[in-house]
Amino acid sequence: MPIKRYKAEQIVTILRQIEVGIANGKLTPQACKEAEITVQTFYRWRKEYGGLKLDQAKRLKELEKENAKLKRVVAELSLEKQVLKDIADVNSLIRVGTKTRAGQDEYRTLSQLEFSVSLKPSRVGCALD
Repeated sequence: MPIKRYKAEQIVTILRQIEVGIANGKLTPQACKEAEITVQTFYRWRKEYGGLKLDQAKRLKELEKENAKLKRVVAELSLEKQVLKDIADVNSLIRVGTKTRAGQDEYRTLSQLEFSVSLKPSRVGCALD
């Protein structure tokens, strides 16, 4: 039997239908069977949607989706922040040895060094005999 997904409005309607059946003297399992859901599903839905109206149930689902999206964004940003922090820590730990004009060894971190690139045209020539 395929799994059927219910929308929030349908769930609230089914809960009201079962509650009316129980108020008319039916047992909970019997009312659930008529609504084509299990007793466990009824209690789970009642716990989540118990006193909600249709518009409130719809709003609840919208807020849950938005909350899940925001949690993903926060997780991604936290990961990016941690990666940048790790890169900064690594850059501060890398030491480059250079010689000073006096011939002494000097060590600097990458962040202390200034990098410059100079492009000099190279002479390319061919000699034909």
